[in-house]
Amino acid sequence: MTLILTHHPLDQFTLLNSEMAGLYKTITAEISQFVSPQHALLFAEPKMINEMLYWYAEGEEVVPWRALSEAKQKEVIQVIQSMLIDISKVAHLYPNSLLLRFFPNYGYFPSSEYIYLVDGHPVITAWGYSGGNGFYNPLINEQSNISRKTRLLLWSKFPWVTALLALFTGVLTSLLLSIYHHSDQVCYATYPKIQEVKEALNGQNKNQALNKKQDELSKSLVLLKKQCKIPPVRSLEPQQTPKLTPLPKEAWEKKDKSMLNGCWHLTTPLKLVARGTDKWTPVKIWQVCFDNSGGGNQIITTMDDITCQGPLSASFQGDKLVIKQPENCKGGFNLVRGTQICTRSNDKEATCLYKDDDVRGGKGVIGIFKR
Repeated sequence: MTLILTHHPLDQFTLLNSEMAGLYKTITAEISQFVSPQHALLFAEPKMINEMLYWYAEGEEVVPWRALSEAKQKEVIQVIQSMLIDISKVAHLYPNSLLLRFFPNYGYFPSSEYIYLVDGHPVITAWGYSGGNGFYNPLINEQSNISRKTRLLLWSKFPWVTALLALFTGVLTSLLLSIYHHSDQVCYATYPKIQEVKEALNGQNKNQALNKKQDELSKSLVLLKKQCKIPPVRSLEPQQTPKLTPLPKEAWEKKDKSMLNGCWHLTTPLKLVARGTDKWTPVKIWQVCFDNSGGGNQIITTMDDITCQGPLSASFQGDKLVIKQPENCKGGFNLVRGTQICTRSNDKEATCLYKDDDVRGGKGVIGIFKR
C-alpha cells in the first residue's frame, strides 16, 4: 500500500543542492545496488502535485516521530546513523557515483519531526532540504559512537536479516574498518533476536553443503555417461498461470457487480474540508469493500489517524458504476452522504467523481481506486 507520510508547500524548505531535484530514482537505485535495497528504503519518495511536495512510502503501518517514546527515538536515530555511515563508506568506493557526489546532502532534513517508522523501519522525509532553522544532521558527532555490538543490536531489532547477509558479502571491507575504529565502545543492551542472524548464517552453510553435493552428483553423472547411454532429459514446460484482472472489460460491460468483491484503495492524494471553515485535512487511507452483490462499507482515515466508517451500495447506470452512501460516514468525524460515479480506466483502476448529495452544481473531486 502506498502511504502519504507528510506534505508541504514547495517553497517552505530550501533544497540544499539544486542539482538533486528529480534524482530520487537514480540515487535510491545506486543505494540499492551498491549497499542494499533495505538501505534505499530509508528515503521517502517525493512527488510534486499542484505546488505541494508529497512524501510517499510503501507499507501498511506508519508511526510518526512524536508518537515514539524517548528511548525508541534514540534507537531509531542510531539505526539511521548506522545506515548513513554504511552508505557513506560504500559511496567512496564509487568515485563517479551520485552517492559520492551528493553525500551527505541527502542525509540532511529540516528536523527529527520528519522521521517516521513504516512497518518497523525508519523512513526520512524532506531529505535534502533545510528549514527556517537550518537542517538536521543525524551524523554530527555520532560516527564514533556506534560500536560493532551496538550495530548488531540495532539491526536485530528490525526485520532486516537479509540486509545483514547482503552487508557480509557486499561491504565486508567497510564493516571491518568500522569495527576496528569503534571496538572500544561497551555494549549497552542484550541481543534479543541474534538467533535469527545465526539461523540465517546456518542457512548459508547448508546451501554450501548442497552445492558441494551437486558437484559430486555432476561428476558421477559424467562417469555414468561414459559407461552407458543415458536418454536425454526433457525439461517440463512451465504451466501458464492465468493473470487475474480486477476490472475485466467484459464483466464491466455486462454490469457484473461480483467483480467488485474485495477491498479497493484510493491511490491519489485527497483532502477533506470542514464546512464553514478553511481547515483542510489530508486523507491517508480511503478503503471501500464490496461483496458479490454490490453491498459494502467504507473506512476513511485522515493523516491525523481519525477514522469514520459507513455502509455503501453499488449499482450500474449505463456504463457508469454508481456508489452511494445510505448514511453519513460516522466516527471521529462525519462525512456527509455523497455519491461516486466511476468509470473503468483500465483492467486495474477505476476513476471516480465524488459529490456531496446536498450540494448541487458542485464540481466534485476525482480519485483513482485500485484493488
